[in-house]
Amino acid sequence: TELICGLNESCVDSPNFQRESRYHGFSFGKFINPKVHTIWVDVPDGYERSENNSYFNESEINAVEMVIEALSRAHGFKDYMKYWENVQDDETRVTESKISIISFYAAQVKKIRERLNSVLVNNHLNLATDSVDRFQGKESGIVIVSTVRTNGLGFTKTPERLNVALSRARR
Repeated sequence: TELICGLNESCVDSPNFQRESRYHGFSFGKFINPKVHTIWVDVPDGYERSENNSYFNESEINAVEMVIEALSRAHGFKDYMKYWENVQDDETRVTESKISIISFYAAQVKKIRERLNSVLVNNHLNLATDSVDRFQGKESGIVIVSTVRTNGLGFTKTPERLNVALSRARR
């Protein structure tokens, strides 16, 4: 079955941020494009490790950091963030300007938080990191999903968790 966007076809890619749209306006080389709303990053050298009955993947954390750096340098990113600073509705302003990094594994969430503290401070980004389960019912303008596992599907084989992970981004 094919996924279908739930937004009205006439405004789905509208560059007007006041309308409900998935438009973001970012471009960064061939990596980020205003017409592309999902980017898959392959991490072929990554491997999972176990810690406290959970998993983490350092190579995938490196990839997450690279994606955040590319986003922060993308053409249109500063304009996007500046637009949301001036929105009066608190919930919309916070939701749309937030970059959330979510993962299926607590150890990965912990390692990402440790790594990205310096990115948060240095780039003044509104970053949030949480588990997929704790992020259920929430949204962000931008969501980065860290799947972690290289040895099997892990939690990605659970349709409900995968749906939460892939349906939290507004833009």
